[in-house]
Amino acid sequence: MKEVLLKVLSNENKELNMKRYAQEQFFEGIGKSDQQKLAMAHVLVVGCGARGAHVAAMLAKSGIGHIHLVDRGLVNCESQWKQGLFANVTGCDGLPKVVATCNWLAENFSNVVADGSIDDVNRHNVERYIKQADIVIDGTEHFATRFLLNEACVKHNISWIFGSSLGTSGMFMSIIPGDTACLRCVFEQAPEEKSVQDGSISNVIIVAASQISEAIPILLDQKVIVNRSLVSIDFQAHDWKIDPVNRLEHPQACPVCTHRQFPYMDGKYGTYLTTVQGKQCILIHPPDERSIEIPEMRSRWESIGNVSETPYYAKLMYRDCQFILYPDGAAMICGTDNVGLARGIYRELVIDFLE
Repeated sequence: MKEVLLKVLSNENKELNMKRYAQEQFFEGIGKSDQQKLAMAHVLVVGCGARGAHVAAMLAKSGIGHIHLVDRGLVNCESQWKQGLFANVTGCDGLPKVVATCNWLAENFSNVVADGSIDDVNRHNVERYIKQADIVIDGTEHFATRFLLNEACVKHNISWIFGSSLGTSGMFMSIIPGDTACLRCVFEQAPEEKSVQDGSISNVIIVAASQISEAIPILLDQKVIVNRSLVSIDFQAHDWKIDPVNRLEHPQACPVCTHRQFPYMDGKYGTYLTTVQGKQCILIHPPDERSIEIPEMRSRWESIGNVSETPYYAKLMYRDCQFILYPDGAAMICGTDNVGLARGIYRELVIDFLE
């Protein structure tokens, strides 16, 4: 895991920057004391792609004081335009999304503590990440990660906002443990991961804005006005559908929020291998905790092919796949959805080199 810290402010600077949000204090339901609550809030955003980056920007514009981002992905020129925050910024291609987003936040919002981790949320670290947050916002498009977040947030009584924006459809829902239904009440199992067209920019922004509109009342303890339904949107048909969702009751009570069973956290579902939605990439974690010296690996790989190195990762083309290795030993193998092939490449390039 690579930690990224961009901005730390003194209390004096935070007071000065409250003026930026003076107009919001005239909105119904948000006064000066509420704006100060937002300035003290800590929000975790899991996933920093198009929607996650817009969520982070809207949180900053709303006056959230501390935003922590978690994502292992890299900015690429093909999708850079969708992320909005740095669409016209040169030199972003190949940067970790967390770094690019934190840089943008630090440059535009001096009142925000913007930090992040170049990491993926998994069963070994999910509790560490969510325990620091007042609320968690879903910026990923991977259902196994969402089920994992759902279990951890229910277990530790932390609210979170589900969101999805794929193709011409979108969804969002607030999950307040002990009050609303949880994600497992809605979906009995994680839908099959398929290669799906990414959401359009308008789709992404609308779902992100909807997630923010759900998160703010929760942070201000105004939960009575929070939506308790699953909202589904068909952007092509301009149709919004609101499905009231209740917690599952006996005899089909929810295994997570009723029976307190957490199979994703226990490792019964999901593995170290995760196909990244729609991108033909496979993420592999090392078999044990280890740190990798990136310069050392680069020197070992130079006889194999063209290697590039950044402060955050090393990258190599190997067996028609792009292999990206991170300092914590995790690797992204892009160009295949064959798990067996990805395992073999990881063993050849990492485990065999280290043994």
